[in-house]
Amino acid sequence: MNDSFRNLELVMSREHAYWSKISKYVSNKDVIFKMRDKSTGLRSLGIKYGYEDSGSTYRRDKGVAVLRNNLEQNLLELIPSSTMENPMSRSNEKFIRLRIFTKIESEDDYILTGESSLDSLFVNGSTIKKDQDDIRGQIKRLKAFIFEQELMHQLKKECSLLISYGVTIENENKVVMELPNEKIEMELLSIEDTSVVNHIQDAPKVNDRRATLALTTLRMLLIVMFKKNLRKKLTSTRNSNGLNIEKDILLIRPLLGKMRHQNYKILLRKIVKDYVLDIVEDSKLTETSLFKNSNTEKVADAHVAKLTREIKSFASLLDTSKTKFEITIPEKGELILVLSSPNYCNAVVSVNYEEKANSISFDTKFSEFKEIEEFLNFLVTEYVKGKDIPIKKEE
Repeated sequence: MNDSFRNLELVMSREHAYWSKISKYVSNKDVIFKMRDKSTGLRSLGIKYGYEDSGSTYRRDKGVAVLRNNLEQNLLELIPSSTMENPMSRSNEKFIRLRIFTKIESEDDYILTGESSLDSLFVNGSTIKKDQDDIRGQIKRLKAFIFEQELMHQLKKECSLLISYGVTIENENKVVMELPNEKIEMELLSIEDTSVVNHIQDAPKVNDRRATLALTTLRMLLIVMFKKNLRKKLTSTRNSNGLNIEKDILLIRPLLGKMRHQNYKILLRKIVKDYVLDIVEDSKLTETSLFKNSNTEKVADAHVAKLTREIKSFASLLDTSKTKFEITIPEKGELILVLSSPNYCNAVVSVNYEEKANSISFDTKFSEFKEIEEFLNFLVTEYVKGKDIPIKKEE
């Protein structure tokens, strides 16, 4: 009788300790459910740390872990299902590092000028493991790792549209983006990689902050993708788990598009200067960035309205770039060039010239800058020089 009482008391004590830890570390925001522990064969509690309910479409990792009560060490452990299937695997413990390489002048080589900083959650992983009782810290860590995996997965999918713009997949864990004077690498690395350990002690580089901001922006854009997918589920009657690469995956293109648009603006500015401003006296250039008008439709559902507001806060980054170049030619006409990037990375220039006095009008589009040079040269030679407009004399 005494032995039975002691055994029952021991079981009760263990159960009390187990549920006390559950109530301490698991919040009402966590998804808890019953599942079988494949390692022990016993029924246990599972916790979902993936982002499926938040709009994620990533299915390579279930994002599920078992809350196991380790009786020998009197600890509550969080064991990912992927680790149970392969106990020796730590392949999920990876994060994305972004590096910027700047081209060396007069050489076909690059030098590392910037590297994204390490998040404290990755750096302090060893301290979390020493205190296995801190389930909250383990959940945050697992969430961070699965988020990084999905980010790389979506980056690689988007790359299929960007090969012609210098974006390539170097290997299964690395995406490279080449620009005229620099190269940007995004790589999924193990936390145990030697270069990660060495970087902590590296001296700061000139583009470190820029690299960190670029990576942070990519992470935020993935969250915007989650919100868009969640809104789609709430407003659509059709079930769709797949993403349209061209319309739904917008990570690299918004960033690359802004950088390429700046380069296009520099080139178009030079063309206008060489073929109009330097030739026609007193001609003036006004440059204006054009933005889309945001629709302010009222939505009845409060959740959908909230998601829409949050998505719109990224409109300046997600909208394709457009710039207006307005050239005023004294006493005669007005020349307007609008530079746009319909697919984020390309360049389309619409040219409009109006001379009301003589009923002369041109309205055309170009996708090649050489054609723009030829057209402006033709326009100035045939319709401006012969109209009593002062022409600058060559020095």
